[in-house]
Amino acid sequence: MSERKRVSAEVADRLGISRKTLMVYLHRNPDLKPAERLPDNDFLWSESEIEAVIERRNRRKHSS
Repeated sequence: MSERKRVSAEVADRLGISRKTLMVYLHRNPDLKPAERLPDNDFLWSESEIEAVIERRNRRKHSS
């Protein structure tokens, strides 16, 4: 069974930020952009890609 992928709005909600803030974060951290895109240019996120964003955000919070 394959994992359920999430769209950016779902990921932003999980992170407690707006979708726009998530897009700005990805613009500033292009290495975190998910590999898959939808025809409407939204991203499809795997759990490991979501976790990578969470880890990066947590690292930055603790280093400030």
